Amino acid sequence: MKDIKTRNVAEKTIKTLDKSLIVADKTKDTLVITKEKVNNLNNKDSEIQYASNKIARGTDKTIRTSAKVAKKEIKKAPERIRKTAKNTTKATKKGIKTAKKVAETSAKVAKKTAQATKHAVKATAKAVKVAVKATIAAIKAMAAAIKALVAAIAAGGWVAVVVIILICVIGLLCASIFGVFFSNETGSKQMTEVIRETNSEVYKEIENVKDITEYDELEIESTYTNWNEIIAVYSVEYSNDGKYNISVIDERNEKFIKEMFWQFNSIKYSTEKVSTGDGKFKTILKIKITSKSKEEIMKNLGFSQAEIASVNELLSDEYNSLWRNLIYGSLNGNKQIVEIAKQQVGNVGGEPYWRWYGFDHRIEWCAVFVSWAANQAGVLNDKIPKFAGVATGIEWFKSRGQWQGKGYSPRPGDIIFFDWEVDGKPNHVGIVEKTEGGYIYTVEGNSTDDGCRAKKYSINSNVIYGFGLPAY
Repeated sequence: MKDIKTRNVAEKTIKTLDKSLIVADKTKDTLVITKEKVNNLNNKDSEIQYASNKIARGTDKTIRTSAKVAKKEIKKAPERIRKTAKNTTKATKKGIKTAKKVAETSAKVAKKTAQATKHAVKATAKAVKVAVKATIAAIKAMAAAIKALVAAIAAGGWVAVVVIILICVIGLLCASIFGVFFSNETGSKQMTEVIRETNSEVYKEIENVKDITEYDELEIESTYTNWNEIIAVYSVEYSNDGKYNISVIDERNEKFIKEMFWQFNSIKYSTEKVSTGDGKFKTILKIKITSKSKEEIMKNLGFSQAEIASVNELLSDEYNSLWRNLIYGSLNGNKQIVEIAKQQVGNVGGEPYWRWYGFDHRIEWCAVFVSWAANQAGVLNDKIPKFAGVATGIEWFKSRGQWQGKGYSPRPGDIIFFDWEVDGKPNHVGIVEKTEGGYIYTVEGNSTDDGCRAKKYSINSNVIYGFGLPAY
């Protein structure tokens, strides 16, 4: 411990007394000089003598008073020195006692801290031992299970083991966000049915608007959200934390899917009067299907970063074939309509098709040919509309959310639309035969030389406008 510094108060007091004595001596010398000067004035008149005597008496009195004060101060000095020294000693002792108490308290705290740390270390060690025991037990259980599997395989039961493993894997998948891909395989209803019914509801809404509105022309604009985005958000919203089993379509899940669809999409309409140029006007009915992005919907639902990542994972390209199967049915499309169309290759003029449709003269018959083939395959109106104009066919597929833009890899039986001038105005349609080696193979009516032809296009060809995806 460092030495405690003290101030020498006694020494300071002695210095103060020395100054008092010096002042007294100087005062005395001054008075002596003054007295001598007065004695030299004895030859002056009585008034001066009187003044001198007065000053002398005052001076003597001052000398005596200063001497007394100095004497008293000198007598008191030793006592003051003793008191100051005593007080200083007391303060020093008190400081030493305080420091001692602080040291004792610190020692006690340090001792208690050491004891607490010791107990904590023991508790941690105990917990670690318990965790290690649990881990060892789990490893032993896994080892026993593996031994049992090995024994079963050795005994010729490997088929059963494989089946058990497959069942476990499928069970895990069904309980996860990927369970939605099994919703066409289980339950009393399939996902494709729910999608078809929901698309029909949209179509009915459009028809209802048309029925209650007077118009001369119809314009439909659709920015339909793709069904895979709607279902991906539904899957994460209702399967996380094991909320619901989304691998099965029951009444509750069907309700959730349809509600999610209408969170994404809405139908608005308006009418506009336009001059025809001859002093008359026509009324255009404009129906617009608007949609929100999945990012906006996920924000509204309060998705966490982990949930957003799950949605994006479901929508990654590696699951495209699963999505096609889930939304549109068979991965293989419909080969029957393809075979029927291929049998017509070489026909020129298209008379059998446009007469079947109801025309008594030749028209541009590419759309009529698609409708005829769909009718022959038994999928007209249910999977493919009866249409004579390209724009009408596009409207039908878009209004049901069964549409894909260019860059999509189509299935056999999908309907392909073209824009020859690449001006945003589609003007031709055909049937997809297959997609292979980066090319799309088609069968088209009203093609080269007014005939039915088999054609081929690069999958990224700029003349491809988009695809209608029948729910086969």
